[in-house]
Amino acid sequence: MTSHTFKAGEEEYELALKYENGDGVEQDIFKATEYLQKAAMLKHTGAIVKLGKAYQCGHGVMRNAVKAIEMFKQASSMGDSCGTVELGQCYERGIGVKRDGNEAMKLYTQAAKQGNGEAMYNLGCMLFFGWNVKEDKTSGVEWWKQASEHGNVIAIKKLCECYENGNGVPKDVGKVIHYLTMGTDCGDKESTVVPEILSRGLHKQSRGGDAKIVDLWVGNQFCKKISRPLKLCKKLSRVCKNLSSPLCFLKKHYHLSHNHPHTTLFKMTCAKYILTRCKNNLIHHV
Repeated sequence: MTSHTFKAGEEEYELALKYENGDGVEQDIFKATEYLQKAAMLKHTGAIVKLGKAYQCGHGVMRNAVKAIEMFKQASSMGDSCGTVELGQCYERGIGVKRDGNEAMKLYTQAAKQGNGEAMYNLGCMLFFGWNVKEDKTSGVEWWKQASEHGNVIAIKKLCECYENGNGVPKDVGKVIHYLTMGTDCGDKESTVVPEILSRGLHKQSRGGDAKIVDLWVGNQFCKKISRPLKLCKKLSRVCKNLSSPLCFLKKHYHLSHNHPHTTLFKMTCAKYILTRCKNNLIHHV
């Protein structure tokens, strides 16, 4: 989440990005740094944070951890939550300053109050794993939940793992599916690997409450993209020993597709899959 407090220096900042990425101009990291410095002189907080990161890793300038800290402190004092997060990470990891978990927590909390999802995720990690602070898994999960509401995909993945394994929270397959769906909505392609989770025990032979939850999840995905139920079925066929599970699953969504605008394409694809992958089992299960 980027928060630019001042408009001054915006032109210089945009030029810096162009030279950094080679967008419409020849890529030149040194020119990019030059424009970042100009924008920073004009109190552009985004440029100040980016310049601080450049000093931290030696990108276009000589590496200087102390200078990086100065940049992050300046941006933070101007109300930039990203600068506050970067400063918190320095204290958490001991980069340019003495490691101090309490100071890192204080800075992350400050940025989190400004709605910074990365700060919320970092707070969750420090508390859940006990990094430089007293371990508190319950509070860690709560911060990850807040981060997930701000679109932080990594926090969403952590929540999936917690609810799948019962780590810090009771096992809850419904919550796993909920956060997998949230991850998909946030553009996380890896959240579509539901069958790999189902294969570890959340879905067995299409029976019981877990199967109903899976059907709800897939129904939700089906409304968004015609190919997802089929892809899911293909993956299920690789992880389920009982072939009837993926076939019953496919049959259900085949019939649900009547009112879909791409119903013909979907049914043709289903038929092709069944004929090529299921062979003689077709007449027994569909």
